[in-house]
Amino acid sequence: MRVIIEPMRSELLDLVHALEQKAFPTAWSRESLAQSADHPRARFFVAGPDSGDGGREIAGFVLSLVAADELHLLKIAVHEDLRRQGIGRQMMEHAIADAAGIGVKYIYLEVRERNLAGQRFYEALGFRRQGIRKVYYTDSGEDAILYMGRIRGES
Repeated sequence: MRVIIEPMRSELLDLVHALEQKAFPTAWSRESLAQSADHPRARFFVAGPDSGDGGREIAGFVLSLVAADELHLLKIAVHEDLRRQGIGRQMMEHAIADAAGIGVKYIYLEVRERNLAGQRFYEALGFRRQGIRKVYYTDSGEDAILYMGRIRGES
């Protein structure tokens, strides 16, 4: 399924927050998402076949933060009814292309140790394991696997 990926807009905040609540065991508050959207170093994108109509649920979102020549992936979510249709890959490819366009060289992210599907997803995109963050997730005490990806052309 092809989607439109566009920068996050304030009028989509309620839709993003609703997806956030469904997608994550420890969801961010609406206020935290709003602050992230306004952060000067945030890269926040929303995906949907028609994400601007105000009445439909969005297909997904991806939120990252730029720090020097690095991009830190904070959140990526796809609506549960639309998973395994390539939307997550399209959003990641968009985030990577956007990062390359602003001079980012490396992308970092964490994945729950038990999230094997997520690990396979990132590895298929070329990300490599860099280490473990012990007891990273406060809701479960679960470790996180740290992944790093390089923007094409970087060694």
